[in-house]
Amino acid sequence: ESDDGIHWRRGAHYGDNLQLAPVGDGWERQMVEYPSVIEDRGRLRLFYCGNGYGGTGIGTAVASPLRATATQGLCRVRVVAGDACARWDYRFPEALGCEEGQFKSDYYPIVDWHGPDANGMIWHEWEASDEELASLNTHKDAVRRGDSFFKGIRYRAMITPSLDGLDLGFTVMNLSDRTFHNVTMFPCLGSPSDEFKDDDWGRTYIVTHKGLTPLRDTDRGGGDPIRTHYIVEGSRPMAHYGEWFWGAASTARATAGAILRSSADGRFTVGTAWERVCELYHNEDERHHCIHSVPTLGDLPPGETRTVLGRLVLVRGGPDDALARLAF
Repeated sequence: ESDDGIHWRRGAHYGDNLQLAPVGDGWERQMVEYPSVIEDRGRLRLFYCGNGYGGTGIGTAVASPLRATATQGLCRVRVVAGDACARWDYRFPEALGCEEGQFKSDYYPIVDWHGPDANGMIWHEWEASDEELASLNTHKDAVRRGDSFFKGIRYRAMITPSLDGLDLGFTVMNLSDRTFHNVTMFPCLGSPSDEFKDDDWGRTYIVTHKGLTPLRDTDRGGGDPIRTHYIVEGSRPMAHYGEWFWGAASTARATAGAILRSSADGRFTVGTAWERVCELYHNEDERHHCIHSVPTLGDLPPGETRTVLGRLVLVRGGPDDALARLAF
Protein backbone atom coordinates (compact mmCIF):
# COMPACT_ATOMS: atom_id res chain seq x y z
CA GLU A 1 0.00 0.00 0.00
CA SER A 2 1.07 3.58 -0.59
CA ASP A 3 0.05 7.09 0.42
CA ASP A 4 1.58 8.73 -2.65
CA GLY A 5 1.96 6.02 -5.32
CA ILE A 6 5.75 6.31 -5.12
CA HIS A 7 6.77 4.87 -1.75
CA TRP A 8 5.25 1.44 -1.03
CA ARG A 9 4.93 -0.73 2.09
CA ARG A 10 3.81 -4.31 2.74
CA GLY A 11 1.51 -3.09 5.49
CA ALA A 12 3.66 -2.95 8.62
CA HIS A 13 3.17 0.82 8.82
CA TYR A 14 -0.51 0.25 9.72
CA GLY A 15 0.01 -3.03 11.56
CA ASP A 16 -1.37 -5.05 8.63
CA ASN A 17 -0.03 -8.02 6.68
CA LEU A 18 -0.92 -7.46 3.04
CA GLN A 19 0.77 -10.61 1.76
CA LEU A 20 -1.26 -13.55 0.47
CA ALA A 21 0.69 -16.51 1.82
CA PRO A 22 0.35 -20.32 1.69
CA VAL A 23 -2.25 -21.46 4.20
CA GLY A 24 -3.90 -24.59 5.57
CA ASP A 25 -3.16 -28.16 4.49
CA GLY A 26 -4.88 -28.23 1.09
CA TRP A 27 -4.40 -27.03 -2.45
CA GLU A 28 -2.55 -23.78 -1.51
CA ARG A 29 -0.50 -25.01 1.45
CA GLN A 30 2.83 -24.92 -0.44
CA MET A 31 2.45 -22.32 -3.14
CA VAL A 32 0.59 -19.06 -3.78
CA GLU A 33 2.14 -17.78 -6.99
CA TYR A 34 1.80 -15.97 -10.32
CA PRO A 35 -0.87 -13.39 -9.53
CA SER A 36 -2.99 -11.70 -12.18
CA VAL A 37 -5.33 -8.82 -11.34
CA ILE A 38 -8.22 -7.74 -13.55
CA GLU A 39 -11.11 -5.30 -13.18
CA ASP A 40 -14.40 -7.16 -12.79
CA ARG A 41 -17.60 -5.05 -12.68
CA GLY A 42 -15.97 -2.20 -10.81
CA ARG A 43 -13.94 -4.38 -8.46
CA LEU A 44 -10.40 -5.76 -8.57
CA ARG A 45 -10.26 -9.54 -8.89
CA LEU A 46 -7.09 -11.55 -8.26
CA PHE A 47 -6.32 -14.93 -9.83
CA TYR A 48 -3.39 -17.00 -8.55
CA CYS A 49 -1.91 -20.50 -8.74
CA GLY A 50 -1.84 -23.05 -5.94
CA ASN A 51 0.52 -25.96 -5.33
CA GLY A 52 2.53 -27.26 -8.27
CA TYR A 53 2.24 -24.11 -10.34
CA GLY A 54 -1.55 -24.42 -10.31
CA GLY A 55 -1.67 -28.20 -10.62
CA THR A 56 -3.89 -28.42 -7.53
CA GLY A 57 -6.08 -25.47 -8.47
CA ILE A 58 -6.37 -21.81 -9.31
CA GLY A 59 -7.64 -19.38 -6.64
CA THR A 60 -9.50 -16.10 -6.88
CA ALA A 61 -10.10 -13.26 -4.45
CA VAL A 62 -12.14 -10.08 -4.78
CA ALA A 63 -11.11 -6.74 -3.26
CA SER A 64 -13.57 -4.88 -1.08
CA PRO A 65 -14.43 -1.42 -2.48
CA LEU A 66 -13.52 0.06 0.92
CA ARG A 67 -10.51 -0.57 3.13
CA ALA A 68 -10.29 0.45 6.80
CA THR A 69 -6.92 0.92 8.50
CA ALA A 70 -6.46 1.90 12.12
CA THR A 71 -4.99 5.29 12.91
CA GLN A 72 -3.64 6.60 16.17
CA GLY A 73 -6.29 8.78 17.74
CA LEU A 74 -9.81 8.98 19.02
CA CYS A 75 -11.46 5.64 18.04
CA ARG A 76 -10.73 6.51 14.40
CA VAL A 77 -9.97 4.52 11.25
CA ARG A 78 -8.99 5.73 7.79
CA VAL A 79 -11.37 4.48 5.09
CA VAL A 80 -10.00 4.39 1.54
CA ALA A 81 -11.79 3.66 -1.76
CA GLY A 82 -9.22 2.80 -4.39
CA ASP A 83 -11.67 2.65 -7.30
CA ALA A 84 -13.17 6.04 -6.42
CA CYS A 85 -9.80 7.58 -5.44
CA ALA A 86 -11.43 8.79 -2.21
CA ARG A 87 -10.88 8.63 1.52
CA TRP A 88 -12.72 9.40 4.76
CA ASP A 89 -12.14 9.29 8.50
CA TYR A 90 -14.57 7.07 10.42
CA ARG A 91 -14.87 7.68 14.16
CA PHE A 92 -16.34 4.58 15.70
CA PRO A 93 -17.73 5.42 18.15
CA GLU A 94 -17.46 9.18 18.42
CA ALA A 95 -19.83 9.18 21.41
CA LEU A 96 -21.84 6.71 23.50
CA GLY A 97 -24.63 7.51 25.92
CA CYS A 98 -28.10 6.79 27.27
CA GLU A 99 -30.96 8.70 28.85
CA GLU A 100 -29.20 8.61 32.23
CA GLY A 101 -26.02 10.27 30.91
CA GLN A 102 -22.90 9.68 28.82
CA PHE A 103 -20.15 7.07 28.75
CA LYS A 104 -17.67 8.63 26.29
CA SER A 105 -17.31 11.65 24.03
CA ASP A 106 -15.55 12.79 20.85
CA TYR A 107 -12.42 13.87 22.72
CA TYR A 108 -11.74 10.68 24.73
CA PRO A 109 -10.51 7.91 24.86
CA ILE A 110 -7.57 7.17 22.58
CA VAL A 111 -7.71 3.44 21.85
CA ASP A 112 -5.55 0.72 20.30
CA TRP A 113 -7.11 -1.17 17.40
CA HIS A 114 -6.35 -4.88 17.00
CA GLY A 115 -6.13 -7.13 13.94
CA PRO A 116 -6.68 -7.74 11.18
CA ASP A 117 -7.69 -11.34 11.86
CA ALA A 118 -8.03 -14.06 9.21
CA ASN A 119 -11.25 -12.43 7.94
CA GLY A 120 -9.68 -8.97 7.76
CA MET A 121 -11.55 -7.74 10.84
CA ILE A 122 -10.09 -4.98 13.00
CA TRP A 123 -11.55 -4.17 16.42
CA HIS A 124 -11.08 -2.39 19.71
CA GLU A 125 -12.61 -2.71 23.18
CA TRP A 126 -13.00 -0.16 25.95
CA GLU A 127 -14.20 0.14 29.52
CA ALA A 128 -13.58 3.34 31.48
CA SER A 129 -11.10 3.14 34.32
CA ASP A 130 -11.31 5.53 37.27
CA GLU A 131 -8.44 7.54 35.77
CA GLU A 132 -10.14 7.74 32.37
CA LEU A 133 -13.45 8.73 33.95
CA ALA A 134 -11.71 11.58 35.75
CA SER A 135 -10.11 12.68 32.49
CA LEU A 136 -13.49 12.69 30.77
CA ASN A 137 -15.20 14.75 33.46
CA THR A 138 -12.39 17.29 33.87
CA HIS A 139 -11.65 17.79 30.18
CA LYS A 140 -12.01 21.43 29.13
CA ASP A 141 -14.74 20.57 26.62
CA ALA A 142 -16.73 18.68 29.27
CA VAL A 143 -16.49 21.64 31.63
CA ARG A 144 -17.47 24.09 28.90
CA ARG A 145 -20.42 22.01 27.72
CA GLY A 146 -21.57 20.88 31.16
CA ASP A 147 -21.11 17.20 30.24
CA SER A 148 -21.11 14.49 32.89
CA PHE A 149 -19.82 10.93 32.40
CA PHE A 150 -20.10 7.72 34.37
CA LYS A 151 -18.94 4.09 34.25
CA GLY A 152 -20.92 0.92 33.83
CA ILE A 153 -20.40 -0.41 30.30
CA ARG A 154 -17.86 -2.23 28.21
CA TYR A 155 -18.04 -2.11 24.43
CA ARG A 156 -16.44 -3.72 21.40
CA ALA A 157 -16.32 -2.04 17.95
CA MET A 158 -15.71 -4.29 14.91
CA ILE A 159 -15.04 -3.55 11.21
CA THR A 160 -14.82 -6.32 8.59
CA PRO A 161 -14.33 -5.96 4.80
CA SER A 162 -17.24 -7.15 2.65
CA LEU A 163 -18.13 -7.35 -1.04
CA ASP A 164 -19.96 -4.03 -0.83
CA GLY A 165 -17.68 -2.18 1.59
CA LEU A 166 -17.41 -2.69 5.35
CA ASP A 167 -19.56 -4.67 7.78
CA LEU A 168 -19.82 -3.02 11.19
CA GLY A 169 -20.62 -4.47 14.59
CA PHE A 170 -21.00 -2.83 17.99
CA THR A 171 -21.46 -4.81 21.21
CA VAL A 172 -22.24 -3.29 24.62
CA MET A 173 -22.29 -5.07 28.00
CA ASN A 174 -23.97 -3.49 31.03
CA LEU A 175 -21.58 -4.07 33.95
CA SER A 176 -23.65 -2.09 36.46
CA ASP A 177 -26.58 -2.95 38.72
CA ARG A 178 -29.05 -0.60 36.99
CA THR A 179 -30.80 -0.42 33.63
CA PHE A 180 -29.52 2.04 31.05
CA HIS A 181 -32.35 3.37 28.88
CA ASN A 182 -32.14 4.03 25.14
CA VAL A 183 -28.42 3.34 24.74
CA THR A 184 -27.21 5.08 21.58
CA MET A 185 -23.89 5.06 19.75
CA PHE A 186 -22.74 8.00 17.59
CA PRO A 187 -20.41 7.11 14.67
CA CYS A 188 -19.06 9.75 12.26
CA LEU A 189 -18.09 9.39 8.59
CA GLY A 190 -16.32 12.64 7.75
CA SER A 191 -13.25 14.49 6.49
CA PRO A 192 -13.82 13.19 2.94
CA SER A 193 -11.91 13.79 -0.25
CA ASP A 194 -13.13 16.81 -2.21
CA GLU A 195 -15.24 14.64 -4.53
CA PHE A 196 -17.42 13.65 -1.58
CA LYS A 197 -17.97 17.11 -0.10
CA ASP A 198 -21.47 18.49 -0.70
CA ASP A 199 -21.63 22.20 0.06
CA ASP A 200 -25.14 22.71 -1.35
CA TRP A 201 -26.56 19.49 0.23
CA GLY A 202 -27.91 18.32 -3.13
CA ARG A 203 -25.99 15.01 -3.27
CA THR A 204 -26.67 13.85 0.30
CA TYR A 205 -29.84 11.81 0.79
CA ILE A 206 -32.12 10.31 3.41
CA VAL A 207 -35.34 8.34 2.96
CA THR A 208 -38.55 10.21 3.79
CA HIS A 209 -42.21 9.70 2.86
CA LYS A 210 -41.24 11.20 -0.50
CA GLY A 211 -38.64 8.49 -1.09
CA LEU A 212 -34.94 9.28 -1.45
CA THR A 213 -34.75 12.98 -0.62
CA PRO A 214 -31.78 15.34 -1.06
CA LEU A 215 -31.11 17.21 2.16
CA ARG A 216 -31.42 20.61 0.46
CA ASP A 217 -35.13 19.78 0.06
CA THR A 218 -35.68 19.27 3.81
CA ASP A 219 -36.24 21.57 6.78
CA ARG A 220 -32.87 22.26 8.40
CA GLY A 221 -33.98 22.39 12.03
CA GLY A 222 -33.53 25.06 14.67
CA GLY A 223 -29.81 25.81 14.55
CA ASP A 224 -27.23 26.81 11.97
CA PRO A 225 -28.59 25.33 8.70
CA ILE A 226 -25.13 24.06 7.77
CA ARG A 227 -25.85 21.16 10.14
CA THR A 228 -28.97 19.38 11.38
CA HIS A 229 -30.42 16.03 12.43
CA TYR A 230 -33.46 13.95 11.52
CA ILE A 231 -35.43 11.68 13.84
CA VAL A 232 -36.31 8.27 12.41
CA GLU A 233 -40.06 7.66 12.68
CA GLY A 234 -41.04 5.50 15.64
CA SER A 235 -37.68 5.94 17.42
CA ARG A 236 -36.60 7.61 20.62
CA PRO A 237 -34.01 10.30 19.77
CA MET A 238 -30.68 10.65 21.52
CA ALA A 239 -30.98 12.15 24.98
CA HIS A 240 -27.61 13.92 24.98
CA TYR A 241 -26.74 15.15 21.49
CA GLY A 242 -25.28 18.62 22.01
CA GLU A 243 -28.17 20.94 21.17
CA TRP A 244 -25.80 23.88 21.55
CA PHE A 245 -24.02 22.60 18.41
CA TRP A 246 -26.70 20.76 16.42
CA GLY A 247 -29.78 22.81 17.22
CA ALA A 248 -33.31 21.42 17.34
CA ALA A 249 -34.10 18.51 15.02
CA SER A 250 -35.52 19.00 11.54
CA THR A 251 -39.29 18.78 11.20
CA ALA A 252 -38.69 16.30 8.36
CA ARG A 253 -38.87 12.68 9.50
CA ALA A 254 -36.72 9.88 8.12
CA THR A 255 -38.49 6.61 7.36
CA ALA A 256 -35.30 4.52 7.18
CA GLY A 257 -31.93 4.52 8.91
CA ALA A 258 -29.71 5.14 5.87
CA ILE A 259 -27.84 8.30 4.89
CA LEU A 260 -26.03 8.45 1.54
CA ARG A 261 -23.85 10.76 -0.53
CA SER A 262 -22.95 10.69 -4.22
CA SER A 263 -19.63 11.90 -5.61
CA ALA A 264 -19.47 15.19 -7.50
CA ASP A 265 -19.23 13.38 -10.84
CA GLY A 266 -22.15 11.08 -9.98
CA ARG A 267 -20.16 7.89 -10.56
CA PHE A 268 -20.07 6.64 -6.97
CA THR A 269 -22.26 6.69 -3.87
CA VAL A 270 -21.22 6.02 -0.28
CA GLY A 271 -23.81 5.17 2.35
CA THR A 272 -24.19 3.89 5.88
CA ALA A 273 -26.97 2.38 7.96
CA TRP A 274 -27.57 0.14 10.99
CA GLU A 275 -30.20 -2.45 11.94
CA ARG A 276 -31.92 -0.10 14.40
CA VAL A 277 -31.45 3.64 13.93
CA CYS A 278 -32.90 6.48 15.99
CA GLU A 279 -31.51 9.56 14.17
CA LEU A 280 -29.51 10.74 11.16
CA TYR A 281 -27.07 13.65 11.38
CA HIS A 282 -25.45 15.86 8.73
CA ASN A 283 -22.83 18.59 9.11
CA GLU A 284 -21.34 20.33 6.09
CA ASP A 285 -19.09 22.84 7.85
CA GLU A 286 -15.59 23.35 6.47
CA ARG A 287 -13.95 21.09 9.03
CA HIS A 288 -16.24 18.05 8.96
CA HIS A 289 -18.41 17.42 5.84
CA CYS A 290 -19.78 14.45 7.80
CA ILE A 291 -22.76 12.11 7.83
CA HIS A 292 -24.00 9.94 10.71
CA SER A 293 -26.41 7.03 11.06
CA VAL A 294 -26.99 6.65 14.81
CA PRO A 295 -27.92 3.15 16.03
CA THR A 296 -29.86 2.45 19.19
CA LEU A 297 -29.39 -0.64 21.35
CA GLY A 298 -32.58 0.04 23.33
CA ASP A 299 -32.87 -0.42 27.08
CA LEU A 300 -29.99 -2.44 28.55
CA PRO A 301 -30.71 -4.21 31.89
CA PRO A 302 -27.92 -5.13 34.34
CA GLY A 303 -25.64 -7.90 33.11
CA GLU A 304 -27.10 -7.93 29.60
CA THR A 305 -25.04 -7.82 26.40
CA ARG A 306 -26.45 -6.52 23.14
CA THR A 307 -25.06 -6.17 19.60
CA VAL A 308 -26.18 -3.99 16.70
CA LEU A 309 -24.94 -4.52 13.13
CA GLY A 310 -24.27 -1.89 10.50
CA ARG A 311 -22.86 -1.36 7.03
CA LEU A 312 -20.73 1.17 5.21
CA VAL A 313 -20.96 0.68 1.44
CA LEU A 314 -19.55 2.19 -1.73
CA VAL A 315 -21.10 1.46 -5.11
CA ARG A 316 -20.61 2.50 -8.71
CA GLY A 317 -23.95 4.18 -9.27
CA GLY A 318 -26.49 6.42 -7.57
CA PRO A 319 -28.17 6.49 -4.17
CA ASP A 320 -30.79 3.91 -5.18
CA ASP A 321 -28.02 1.39 -5.88
CA ALA A 322 -26.34 2.07 -2.53
CA LEU A 323 -29.63 2.01 -0.61
CA ALA A 324 -30.39 -1.48 -1.90
CA ARG A 325 -27.16 -2.74 -0.30
CA LEU A 326 -28.00 -1.16 3.08
CA ALA A 327 -31.20 -3.13 3.69
CA PHE A 328 -31.26 -5.41 6.75
